[in-house]
Parts: sequence; C-alpha cells; structure tokens
Amino acid sequence: MIRWSRYRWLSIGFLFCFVWFKSVSAETGSSLPPDKSPLASDSSIFLNTSKGSLSDFLQSSQKTTVQKESLKSRGYYLQLMDTMRSDAGARQPVDNPDKMLFHDRISDSVGQMVKNPQTTSRTKQQSLRKKQVKDSLVMDSRKKSQELRQQKERLRKRVLDSLNNTVMKARLQDSISQVVRIQRYKDSLRQATLKERERDSLKMAALMQKSDAVLRQRERRKQLRDSLREAEKKNSQHTLFRQGGAQTTRNSAQALQQERVHEVTSKISRQEVVAISAGAVPSVQTLSAKSSAKRRLDSLSAVAADFYGRGLYANALVPAKQALLLARKVHGTNSAGEAASMVRLADNYRSMKQYNAAELLYNRALAITQNISGVWHRDAGLLLYTLARLSFEQQQYQLAEQYFRQALSVREKEEGVDGPGVVDIVYDMGQLYHRLQNYNAALLYYSRLLAIREKSVRADDLEFAAMLYSIADLYAAIGQFDVAADFFQRSLDIREKLSGPSHPDVAFSMNGLAMVYQKQRQYTVAELLYKRSLAIQEQTFGPAHPEVAVTLQSLASVCRFQKKYDAAEHYIKRSVEITEKNFPATHLNVAKSLNSMALLYLELGNFGVAEPLFKRALAISEKKLGAYHTDLAQVLENMALMYEKMDRKKQAESFAKRAERIRELADND
Repeated sequence: MIRWSRYRWLSIGFLFCFVWFKSVSAETGSSLPPDKSPLASDSSIFLNTSKGSLSDFLQSSQKTTVQKESLKSRGYYLQLMDTMRSDAGARQPVDNPDKMLFHDRISDSVGQMVKNPQTTSRTKQQSLRKKQVKDSLVMDSRKKSQELRQQKERLRKRVLDSLNNTVMKARLQDSISQVVRIQRYKDSLRQATLKERERDSLKMAALMQKSDAVLRQRERRKQLRDSLREAEKKNSQHTLFRQGGAQTTRNSAQALQQERVHEVTSKISRQEVVAISAGAVPSVQTLSAKSSAKRRLDSLSAVAADFYGRGLYANALVPAKQALLLARKVHGTNSAGEAASMVRLADNYRSMKQYNAAELLYNRALAITQNISGVWHRDAGLLLYTLARLSFEQQQYQLAEQYFRQALSVREKEEGVDGPGVVDIVYDMGQLYHRLQNYNAALLYYSRLLAIREKSVRADDLEFAAMLYSIADLYAAIGQFDVAADFFQRSLDIREKLSGPSHPDVAFSMNGLAMVYQKQRQYTVAELLYKRSLAIQEQTFGPAHPEVAVTLQSLASVCRFQKKYDAAEHYIKRSVEITEKNFPATHLNVAKSLNSMALLYLELGNFGVAEPLFKRALAISEKKLGAYHTDLAQVLENMALMYEKMDRKKQAESFAKRAERIRELADND
C-alpha cells in the first residue's frame, strides 16, 4: 500500500514533468529550426522512451526511488531524469555544454553531490570555516571601530583641554593686565594726590608765613598805640602842671577826649594809626561821626538780616550793599568787618541764584579772613565749606571736591576726627561722590557718617532723616533695594513723627520708598505712595511746582509699566509742561522728562513723536553731562531700542555700541 502510493505520486509527477517539458520545447523550439533545437534530441528520446518501454521504466524508477528516498523534492526530479535517460539508453554526450538544458546541469551537479558524500561534508566544513572567519572579521572590525571611537574621544578631550587651558591663560593674562592697569591708575592718582598735598602744604606754609607777618604787624601796631597813649598822658600832665588850676576844666575835657580816642583806637585802620603817629590826632567830631556810622552800619546789617530771614532777598540786597560800603569806611578795607559784610551780601546773591557775584565775594572774604586770622581758623573753614556748597550747586564738582577737602582738614584740626562739625562736611562729600557716581567713595563717607552718629548721644532729628534719605538713595542706585527700603522707611518715620504727615519732606521720603517698590516691580504699592506724595506736594507747593513735576514723571512711569497708557500720557504731559515752565530749555530736568515721554510713545509704537523727543533729550544730556556719563548711556540705549523697532539696524547698532562703551568705562572706573 505504501509503495503503491509512492508509485502513484511518481507517475503523477512524471506526467506533470512531461507536460512541462512539452510546453518548454514548444516555446524554445519555435524560434529555432526543428533539427537544431536543443530540446529536439531530448524530446525525441523522451518520446521514444515513453512509447517503447514504459513498464521497464516503471521498474527501474521503482528501484531508484527506493534507494534515494531520502532526497528532497528537487532531488526526486533530477534523479528521475537520470534514471529515465539511463534506462532508455538514448542519452548522448553533448559536445557543447552551452547547449545543455538547465535541468541537465542541475541534475549533474546534484548527482555528483549525492555520489560523493565527502564533498558535501567538505563543503559544510568550508562553509563553517568561512562563517567562523567572517565572525572573526566582524569581531575584529568591531574592536577596531571601538578603538577608533575611543581614540577620537581621547583626542577630542585633549583638544578641549588644550582650548580650555588656552582660554584660561588668556583670561588670566587679561585679568593680570587689567590689575596692572588699575594699579598704574591708582599709582598715578596717588602721585597726583601727593603732588596736590605738596602744593597745598606749600600754600599753607606761605599762608602761615603771611599770618605770622600779620601777627607781627599787629604786635607793632599795639606797641605803637601803647606808646601813643603814654605820650598823650605825659603831655596832658605837663599841660595841667604848667597852666594851673585855671586850665583844669579845659584839660579834663581834653583828657576825656583822649580816653575816647583810646576806646576807638582798636577799630582804626593802619593808615589812621600812621596819621596819628605823625601828629594828626582826630578830633572829637571825627570820632563821634565814626561811632554814629557804626551804629548806622549795625542797623543796616540788622535790616538786611531781617529781610533775608523772611526770604525777601530783593529787599535785603540794598541794605546789604550799603552796609558793605559803610563797613569799608568804618573798619577800613581788608578788615574783618568788611569780610563779614561781604559774606552777608554773598549769602543774599547765592539765595537769588546769582552764583558768580556770590563766589567773587566769598573768595575775597576768604582771602581777608586767612590774611587776618590764619589758614586754620574756624572762620576760614566756614568760608571754604560755603564755597564748596556753592560750587556743588553750580555742578562744578571738581572744584567743590577741593573746597570740601580743605574745609574738612580745617574742621578736623579744630574739632577732631569725630567732631560734630565734621558730620556736615562728611555728609556733603558723600553726596558729592554719589553725584559723581563714585559709589565706593560715597559709601565710605556715608559709613563714616553713621559711625559718628552712633557714637554721639544725639536723638534722631530732621537733619539725620535727610542723611538717611541720601544713604537710601545711594543703596538704591547700586541695586541693594532691600537696604534702601529700610533707610527710606527710617527717614519717613522720623519725618512723620517730627514734622507731621503733610510735610513736604514726608512726600520726599514717600517718593524714595515708592521708587524702591517700583524697582522691585511692586507697582500697586508704588502707585499709591506716589499719589499720596503728589497730594501733599500739590497742597504745599501748588500744582505747578518743579517737585510736583518730578512726582508726576515717576507716576507716569509706574502707569506705563502697568499698561495704563492714558493715565501715563496725562501725567507725563503735565510733568513736561511744568518742567519747561520752571527750568531753561537745556536743563537736565527737561531732558529727563523728555526721555520719559519718549519712552511712553515708543511703547505705544508712535515712533514719529518719540524720535524728536529722544534727540532733544540726547542733545541736552551730552551738553550737561559730557559724552561718557551713565545717564547719557540710558538715553542711547532707549534710542537703540527705538531704531531696532523701526528696522533701522545700522543706527540701532551704532547707538548700542556707544552705550556699551560708556558702561564699560563706568565699570572700569
């Protein structure tokens, strides 16, 4: 049963192969002549075989299939073809191998493999060796690639390390060069200060010599007056003795006259003393005229001081001038009385903002005082301090620094390092360096000020509140807003306690505290404080005061940060109008208000209005501050932002580079 099923399947395969060969021979033989077709011989043999001996073929195929039943399906077909050809005996050798059919070639190769099992085992071994070699090559290639990656990584690390070392060396060299430059700059400053001190010491020595000469001259004048008194006494005694009692009344009158001369002698100038020594003794009428002139001088000085105290500077100007002219007549030129009258008149000019006339009078009074009393006298120190304040008000900061240093030296020599009079000068020098943006020096003087106040037992007063306000303003400028808020709050508490909640100084402290909250982006609290301050200032100063303009400008900035553009525009327009009404067109306050208004229009996108405002602010700042001030850098940065939004890249880059250069110079200083 098993064999029959095998035979049945072989016969079915045979029939299928026969049909397939038939179709192939028909397709290939159609393009060739019948006698030259490569399948002609095979097909004829096949046909003869199929016709002649089908039974023999079946027997032989049965034997072959039993022997080779282990072959697979493809092997069945090839062995069947070999068996058919061997049984038919009609297979002929083919001279040309190209003419062999495809299945003949396959059958030959498969037959050889079946007949020679060693070949198959050898091929398996070869394939196994090839696989092993291939695996070994793959492993080697992987190892090599891994090694290459490791080498690349090590090389990359070395390159990065070398670059980092190079950068560090360059930074170290830059830092060293910067330190060297800073040290050279400090050395140059030290040498300059030493030279300045040498010059000051020479000047002081010359002034001391002059003061010694003045003292010697005073001594000679005193000796001359004493000799004149002795001579007058002797003369009067001789006259009384010679004329007798009849002349007693007249001589006593002359004695009284001489006593009055003695009373006024100390107030007579040198020229009059020389005249007296020559024999020209002034009469009683002359002395009485001088005393009446002195009384009139005192009354004029009192009237001028009264007008000055009430703030009526124009009314005080006329009696102050008359007092100066009369002081020259009474006390003489280059006298202490003339210097005092000059100081009163200079104070009046200073209050009227006529700084040139005030400075001229202060300098003349200083020269007279130093000539009479010496360089280290208290009055000379007061005049130096007054000149320093005057120069500070005129924004002549270098000259103010010189006067402050000289006044501080005089005050320290007179009162000591921690004297009460030193506090005012230290405070003003801190303000000076704060204005010059030399924050380190300002902090140094402010720290000294706080140390002196802590040592003293003085209670908190309004003067100390003003000092706390200035210190808070400095800390806000350097970005330490928490410390600044503490000092502003202390100043506000003292002023509210001593002056009341509606005093303008309270409004100033509120503005400072609001500014700190604005920097910390607490805009709601800042807006409330600004509005309280604005209400106090409008009630105290009126709606058109410059301080009201400053508060309006700050309030406009807070509203702009909160996107309240309508309110911001209303406030800033009022601020600009008040500022332009109260200050000249080239004042710094005008520049600040114009810059604030331009920022508002820049944020609104109205570049046509913002650009001319920025240009006006820039021109004023350059004229007043110079080309390298940080406030000027702020205006330049705002203009760079505007041109960048206007897509004018070159102008934006130019202004940005200029601002960056100013910032770098400020940081290096």
